[in-house]
Amino acid sequence: MRKQYTSKYKAETVLEVLREAESVNQIAGKRGVHPNMIGRWKKEAVANLHTIFKEQRSDEKRKYESQIQEL
Repeated sequence: MRKQYTSKYKAETVLEVLREAESVNQIAGKRGVHPNMIGRWKKEAVANLHTIFKEQRSDEKRKYESQIQEL
């Protein structure tokens, strides 16, 4: 059975890698995750970072549209 990691755990791990205070191998050893897995998580996080702001704008847009309809 494969071990599953929470999204919070993955995010914390990727943030550690992005801080560059330790090498990926050091972080992997400390967290008990293979370095290749951390590399995949980092690649996915960087590739999808733009969606965080896009979703936030969509929520704000919906809120403003509902206010306009009320007026």
